Amino acid sequence: YLIFAFTTTLFVLAQIQSHVKLITKGYTTNEHLNMVRYKYFRDQNGNLRNPFYKGCMNNWYVFCFEGCNAKIRNKDKMIDIENAPIIAKALTKEDIERINAKKNECKDTECKDKDCKDKECKPE
Repeated sequence: YLIFAFTTTLFVLAQIQSHVKLITKGYTTNEHLNMVRYKYFRDQNGNLRNPFYKGCMNNWYVFCFEGCNAKIRNKDKMIDIENAPIIAKALTKEDIERINAKKNECKDTECKDKDCKDKECKPE
């Protein structure tokens, strides 16, 4: 019985912690899991941003007093996507070209430790 009670308690605490984090950040479980799919989380540069983040205390106020669906009813109150905090920065074409150039450089030269992923290869 104690093992069951302990595992159940751990599960419940993990769920509470997860939901506290989601409320603080201002999005739902679905948005958290699928945000890369939703266009309203992307700015014009492709960076992931959270348009619902209004700060920790304001997000908790919305959750406790305005209701969970307030952000759906009040879409005009969403902050501008360009001013929303960046969650993940998108790679530009220049970034991708630079990464590919480093990979090709590693293929063309011998590395001392044969690990070219994170290190620059320099011919001797």
